[in-house]
Amino acid sequence: MAGIPWELKCPKVIGVKLMGSRSGGRNPRSERWHGRYCGVPWTWHGDHLQHGRRNRGHTSAFPYNHRTKTQLNKTGWTDIASLAEEFKVGAVAEKEGWPVDIRVALIGSCTNSSYEDMGRSAAVAKQALAHGLKYKSQFTITPSLEQIPATTERDSSAQVLRDVGSMVLANACGLCIGQWDRKDIKKGEKNTIVISYNRNFTGRNDVNPETHAFVTSPEIVTALAIAGTLKFNPETDFLAGKDGKKFKLEAPDADELPHMNFDFGPGQDTYQHPPKDGSGQWVAVSPTSPRLQLLEPCDKWNDKDLEALQILIKVKGKCTTEHISAAGPWLTFHGHLDNISTIVLIGAIDIENARPSPRRLVLSPTLPATVRNMASGGRAIITKSFTRIHETNLKKQGLLPLTFADLADYNKIHPRTS
Repeated sequence: MAGIPWELKCPKVIGVKLMGSRSGGRNPRSERWHGRYCGVPWTWHGDHLQHGRRNRGHTSAFPYNHRTKTQLNKTGWTDIASLAEEFKVGAVAEKEGWPVDIRVALIGSCTNSSYEDMGRSAAVAKQALAHGLKYKSQFTITPSLEQIPATTERDSSAQVLRDVGSMVLANACGLCIGQWDRKDIKKGEKNTIVISYNRNFTGRNDVNPETHAFVTSPEIVTALAIAGTLKFNPETDFLAGKDGKKFKLEAPDADELPHMNFDFGPGQDTYQHPPKDGSGQWVAVSPTSPRLQLLEPCDKWNDKDLEALQILIKVKGKCTTEHISAAGPWLTFHGHLDNISTIVLIGAIDIENARPSPRRLVLSPTLPATVRNMASGGRAIITKSFTRIHETNLKKQGLLPLTFADLADYNKIHPRTS
């Protein structure tokens, strides 16, 4: 719609093909607790970084773990290792006054509920069951697809998770984007949750600014839910079974894919086929509805240049998806473009007063941010740089994604400039 090529400029794609196998036939994921690289020798990290530097890549990052600590200590960087040891989640939480008791543990969402994720979580849960334990924290599972719960039901891992106290929700964005009718706390009550979702912005999951959300892998979420506290380290700490005997969780392992293929049944089939002839169909929406609104075609471009455009807002600092389209109770309005668009960028900090703009009230994450910008009268987004998906969406919806040839020019533009 913007009349700009869809494809984005990108550097050459560098691929690395790994051949052979590790000693004992093990792989990095089979030893993972705190991240995919926990089971990888430190020299692999170095090789990865070296290849990145040769190809002008400067963004490689690896989780700190026992291998990192050993490498730092052996190479004269003990002070760095000691500093890293100080920043353990439980200790930091106590120092900052955050609750260490975990109220709710949540796994799932689109990227963290694969068959293997569920299997690894079930492997942790099975160890707890063997010692007579269940979750100390509430535990919810949001599958990514109907196919995942159907297959895990067939292969028994879903039953294991239920036996230890899990609640399986519908496959949807769900709690990850704030569709959580939370009843266990009141708004404003300080509490801690652990999640395997993609984001943990303040208020993202339950609209409570006093909820501290910690992001980790599904299996770590499961282990922490069994212990019920942020201070628990599954690599070093012991749990007490129902008989009082102490035991330590073993690092989980699970099949990446099911042995009998996925269950290709429809699961809960909620799709309704449209009629063959839709000419007589119409959608009844009240014109006074605050929640739903029928879309109208956009105005056609008049083939003239855009001049004397008023700047709607100049944002200070970072401006992510969450600043443009915060999740939570605003989902109520996700079907009403006008109500969404009048309050776009609710989370963005206005450079004029260093506060979120007071004229904006609600947003929705379900409608592309670019559509809301356009309906607000926006014609172009000018910035120092774009993420790939943001630039692509702007093009798709007819807004101009523009960047400065000289980044310093950004500071020359006043928010009241036209």
